[in-house]
Amino acid sequence: VDLGQLAENFRLIRADAPDGLAIGSVVKDAAYGHGAVEVARVALGQGAKCLLVSNLDEAAELRNAGITAPVLLMGERMESELPACLELGLTLAIGNAAIAEAASHLASSLGQSLSVHVKIDTGMSRYGARWDASLGLVEKIAALPGLQLEGMFSHFSMSDELDKSFAREQLARLRAACAAVEQAGLAVRCRHLCNSGGFLDLPEAHLDMV
Repeated sequence: VDLGQLAENFRLIRADAPDGLAIGSVVKDAAYGHGAVEVARVALGQGAKCLLVSNLDEAAELRNAGITAPVLLMGERMESELPACLELGLTLAIGNAAIAEAASHLASSLGQSLSVHVKIDTGMSRYGARWDASLGLVEKIAALPGLQLEGMFSHFSMSDELDKSFAREQLARLRAACAAVEQAGLAVRCRHLCNSGGFLDLPEAHLDMV
């Protein structure tokens, strides 16, 4: 990959993004074959606020390369993976109460904390709390010791399609889930949904990070 061209791509994205919009760089699967560490360094150098990966090996590769930026570990986790998440200083995606409770118990027993982004299922149906039944999970995570509620997010399933109707439905569902949390008096500072297609075609879905 031409890292100079990659940096230019980030500059173009940054120039097109509204002020205050954070950029997260997904570097799973070796940054889609381009080299996770190399791409991560370019992304961070161009202002990316965090990196996103899908498994512990990917996260460990970044940490072993000396990258200290926030890393969001997407996907469902097993309880056996939680000690490594804590050791690597990862931000954890959580979509169910059992993992939230296990993460809380581990972190609080060690006098540490884990930042959490709650995964909301808005229709992709991989994992996460359903948008219309997610408030209880968010409230639980906010109340559990050792966990720091930081974000709520979902994934577009069809944002690259010409017909954006389902993508807009997913956005409405995530907004409804976030509104319920806000009405309950909880603060969530990082809401995110957009992949590249969403960033380009659905500016109303930019939220706090893309």
